[in-house]
Amino acid sequence: MQLGLQEYAFLIITILFGILLGLFVLQTIKRHRSARALVISLFFGFLACIFAILSSGHIIPLTTFGKSFFQALQLNTFGLQFFFFFIFLERLRSKDIHIGRLTLVVSLLLLQTFSLWMRIYFIDIEEIHPVLWFLSDMGYTILGMLVYIGFSVPIYLKTYKYTHERKPLFIMLALILIGVGFIFSFFNDLLDFLAINIEWLDTTAAYTLPLQAIGLFIFTGIYLSDIDYLYRLPHDVFLLMVLTKAGIPLHTVKLKTRRKVEIEGDLLSGLLSAINNVFEEIFKSKAVIRNISSKEIHLMMEPGEHIITVTITDKVSFFLSKALKRYTKEFETMFAKSIKAQNQDIATYYEAINLVKPIFPFFIIDKVIKV
Repeated sequence: MQLGLQEYAFLIITILFGILLGLFVLQTIKRHRSARALVISLFFGFLACIFAILSSGHIIPLTTFGKSFFQALQLNTFGLQFFFFFIFLERLRSKDIHIGRLTLVVSLLLLQTFSLWMRIYFIDIEEIHPVLWFLSDMGYTILGMLVYIGFSVPIYLKTYKYTHERKPLFIMLALILIGVGFIFSFFNDLLDFLAINIEWLDTTAAYTLPLQAIGLFIFTGIYLSDIDYLYRLPHDVFLLMVLTKAGIPLHTVKLKTRRKVEIEGDLLSGLLSAINNVFEEIFKSKAVIRNISSKEIHLMMEPGEHIITVTITDKVSFFLSKALKRYTKEFETMFAKSIKAQNQDIATYYEAINLVKPIFPFFIIDKVIKV
């Protein structure tokens, strides 16, 4: 069996999906860092590549129906890969998924799925195949363009503006290369359906998979060099503070941010303590306030058994909220004896800095308050 450029590109894409999937499964198991949407996305990407290899007929001989069936599985599974990558991007962007973007993505996925499987159902009625192929291709390519360029590039552009690191630029390049492959496919499919022949555009079809393979190679390289870069947030987080339930600071970490804001820890702890006391007095409830928000600033509070962890950010995100809960639990576990003994010496809790990097890999630490 002689492999051409397209086959080699698909083989590379399959290997890269497998490497990424293995990396992030290992990250989840060994370091307790879960990005379920991304892992599911990589799983579907790897599975789609397997279906693509099977649909080629090189591994097992296939009938016309068998080839169409595996092609439908391949394209539909890639659609699911796009969908879960979109969910991962939304969780980087915010705590809640934007309903408008979600509706658009689900609509395109349903269009693709319906068209693909209607073609299988009506496989003997060849007259309707071109229309069904066109509809499924539109769902597939437009979804790919939106996810890999429209939704992802703005996130990493904002990350670059925040960190001024080169890695977001390389990630943007990788995603654009993958997205350009879908743009080529979109115009080729559209012109084929309209029976319009543009010779130079026809030649771009041969470069679609190689471009996407190069993009995925760059993407994989970034995370091989720094696996934690996955979790970098595209917005500012100013402060991480641990307080007793009485409002006494035990541990404070100031973070590097694009926006320069001077935060007085004692003033903040006093404010939060006063707000919680007023809340408890008026409503006769000992529940801690979880969020205080304005248009540009959000205070997030995660209560533990004996402490409250506070962070200040300009945007609440899924990963930040999840990490805050984990940090609160691990801080209480690490300093259980000191907390129960009501030890308020800040130096006692300095070693908590060792929890920050594993739990908040997206933080860039400026300084730890020692006194």
